[in-house]
Amino acid sequence: FQELRDETDCVNINKEPGPDGVVGECVDVILCALDIIATYDKGLTESELQSMFDNKYEKWKRIYSK
Repeated sequence: FQELRDETDCVNINKEPGPDGVVGECVDVILCALDIIATYDKGLTESELQSMFDNKYEKWKRIYSK
């Protein structure tokens, strides 16, 4: 998470980002979250996870992307 913060700080002060940039660091955070999900719900399938993601993303777009 610190690396993501560092990257967003770079963007905010117009400093050259690292090789992964904000998007790459966000992907790392997502992968960490997926690891936590797999630890706590070993039976969750990729299809179930995708469905949950789709539902949450649609809600996010409805609420925050106005």
